[in-house]
Amino acid sequence: MNEIIYPVSAYSGKTFRLTVSDCNGTPITSNDVESIKYSVFKKDMGTRTPVTGHTNVSIPLSSIFSELQTSADTGNTYNFEYRISGQNVLPFADYGEYYLVVFTFYTDGEPYSFSINCLSE
Repeated sequence: MNEIIYPVSAYSGKTFRLTVSDCNGTPITSNDVESIKYSVFKKDMGTRTPVTGHTNVSIPLSSIFSELQTSADTGNTYNFEYRISGQNVLPFADYGEYYLVVFTFYTDGEPYSFSINCLSE
């Protein structure tokens, strides 16, 4: 598993733009998965503690685009975009701490290993 570190501000959310591909390198569409979930974990001295309110949260399949999108800021392409909001419960509440965000894509009720390329925006 690759861990990519993004700067986030305490007391805020974060928008993630990802390129998610199948094992052949073809970008997936919403027809390729039945559900998506995310979890946020606070990392502290080798342990990962789930963040309350941000564990196994369902993401709408409309977060997957049928065509690759291009970022106006960076020119990078992506087919998945989702904002983890701090509206109800803060996902990244502590300044200067490290957090791990895990996106899980499911097919036939099981987690599926897609290739994920994360873009920093």
